[in-house]
Parts: sequence; C-alpha cells; structure tokens
Amino acid sequence: ERFALALQALRAGLATSILLHDADVFFRRGGLLAMAQQIASLPAGTDFAVSDNGPRRNETFDDLNWGIAWISGSSTSRRFLECVLAEWDHPSFAPPRGFERHFYFARSQPRLNHVLEAAISAGRGPPAVCTFPRHKQDAAMRHMTNLRTAHAKLICARAEGVSHAPRRPSAATLWPPRASACTLAYAPPENATISEQKHAFRAALAVRAERGCILALPTVRYQGRLVPFCKVFDPTAVPLGSVDSP
Repeated sequence: ERFALALQALRAGLATSILLHDADVFFRRGGLLAMAQQIASLPAGTDFAVSDNGPRRNETFDDLNWGIAWISGSSTSRRFLECVLAEWDHPSFAPPRGFERHFYFARSQPRLNHVLEAAISAGRGPPAVCTFPRHKQDAAMRHMTNLRTAHAKLICARAEGVSHAPRRPSAATLWPPRASACTLAYAPPENATISEQKHAFRAALAVRAERGCILALPTVRYQGRLVPFCKVFDPTAVPLGSVDSP
C-alpha cells in the first residue's frame, strides 16, 4: 500500500513531503517541474493537495482523486494517514454480500475521502486539503484514469506522445551484430475517411511485422479535424511491443 510506504518514509525522516501518483499518470516534458512549482505555491498550512475529480460525481465520496497526491509531512497529515491505515480493515468498510464489486468497497479513493469528510465534519484540527488547478495539472501530466486495462493506457499514452516504447539496443551493442531496428511512419491524407485510415493502419501493421520495425502511431482526423487515436481505434487490439509515439 503506497500510503503506508509514504507514512513510513515520513516517519523515518527519509522525506519531508511526498508526491504520490498512480502508475497510469504520465508526466509531459517539464511536467514534474511544473507540479513542483504548483506545490511550492500552495497556501501555508496545506496538508494535502490532490486532484479534483471533475464535474459532480454520481458516486458518494468520489469528488477528490488521489491518483496524484501531495502529502506535506505535517503532523496533521501523518495523523490522518495513521487513522486511515489503522481502520483500513474495519468491518464497516467490508462489503455486504452482493456488493463486493461496488466502487466504494473495490477502490481505496472513496475510503480516503470518507474518512477525510468525517474529519472535516468533526472540526477538531481537520486536514487542510487543496486541489491542483485543473488547467495547470493537465498541462503538466496526463492521467489515463478512464481506461480499464494497462495495455489500453499504454497505447493511448503513446498515441498522445506522453509515453514512449522502451528503447531498443543499438546495433553496436548487439551480438551477433545485426541491423538496427527501424521505425515505420506514415501520414494519412487529411481528407481520408475513418474507414480508409483504419485500412491504412492495418496495412502499416502488416508491413511493420514483415520488416521487424516499430510503427509510429499515426495522427487521426475526422471531418478534417484532429481527434485522439483512441477515440477511433481500439487500443486493446494494437500490439504493445509494435508501436511507439508519433
């Protein structure tokens, strides 16, 4: 549990504050520095800074997103984590029969928010929580939070240019020596239909496989306008080891 490790690091003096993020958070170029600048500008006395989960949620205790969270290391922040972790397996958090997959019981985020709201309601030295400004956060990072599988998250992150395939060894480091891996790229005509773009992509994957290349994911257009790759293509059908960012 990452929050337990964060608390352990704070207790041991290994860090004065900690920035945690989910594995599906991808920082843009210079994004980590931008987040550090946002943290430095937080009001004095802030115990936590987290993401705003967007428009009002239908689910209870889901308005704050802990997928990226800054923990100040203050005594209040440590006490809050201690409380949450101590009660993590409390029977009140156990799902009733038939509700094992309900979002509240299946995820850690509602539990954190529930305890936080209870602490604020109690009014006895509650944690001070801020949210990162949405426009600044989006400029610094991309959180692939609405995709179900790690495969889809990685493909879509590569398509958006916020993640890259692992670097292949160069020809000079391989034994026996062989030609270095190639990268195949193409640009569909701006007036190509979605059907034509899908046909071109299938053909490019076939050529890539034949030549042993990495395929640079193409830009996608709909009615002359750029649209996200994953709005048109099924990312789960794209071989992960075969493609890279544009």
